[in-house]
Amino acid sequence: MLNTFLKYLIILSFFLGIITYPTFAQETGIGLKAGANFSTQLNDFQFTTGDLQINLDPSFTLGYHLGLIYRQRISRNFRIQAEPTFLRIGARYDDSFTFRGFDFQTDSETRLSYVQLPVMLEWTTTPPDLEKVPIPWEITTYHASIGLYSSYLVDAMFSGSNSGSPVGVEFDEEFSNDVTNQLNYFDAGFIIGGGLEYGHKDKMGIEARVMLGMFNSGNLRVNEIKPDNLSISIAVYYML
Repeated sequence: MLNTFLKYLIILSFFLGIITYPTFAQETGIGLKAGANFSTQLNDFQFTTGDLQINLDPSFTLGYHLGLIYRQRISRNFRIQAEPTFLRIGARYDDSFTFRGFDFQTDSETRLSYVQLPVMLEWTTTPPDLEKVPIPWEITTYHASIGLYSSYLVDAMFSGSNSGSPVGVEFDEEFSNDVTNQLNYFDAGFIIGGGLEYGHKDKMGIEARVMLGMFNSGNLRVNEIKPDNLSISIAVYYML
């Protein structure tokens, strides 16, 4: 299934290049990006193993993303970008639960690894015409982004520690569980953001984005359209 997803990703990137090549071939760019994600989930995390079933209230945790950028300018102020990306998001839980009549406390997190393909439409400021206003230094431009993405779940881990005092005895145990089969493999949603670039031919940039997933990630059997994964990211990139 992962191989099929990667094939679709490559085909879509290639298709974007074909449809925009004839008019703006000289405005094609390829780049690299990396950044940090601050992510959480908008719904309670449900974990089931044996006779233990718990719901945990999520908070933010730190992750990262690495990816490629394929850029095609479609007009003076607009461009399209396809960005094949690997990202790590998830959520943290500092919550209590009851098991067999005893109260426990958990300090844990989920780490979700996705292969993702955002397709972005960007509006960018236009630098001065160098023929009319010659300047010897580099140029800074600003941009706003909006787009859609689809993601495939590669793996998911739920780990941390549980503590409590059942029958008066102190209990503190670390755990790690693969929960990939308990989650949806597919996610899709919206991205908005903005940033700036510096350079003329080779360019460096920085961008902040908000990503909202529209599929409830917590149930493999029901692809429910219900906002869930939320990520705020900051990335730096380099365009050739």
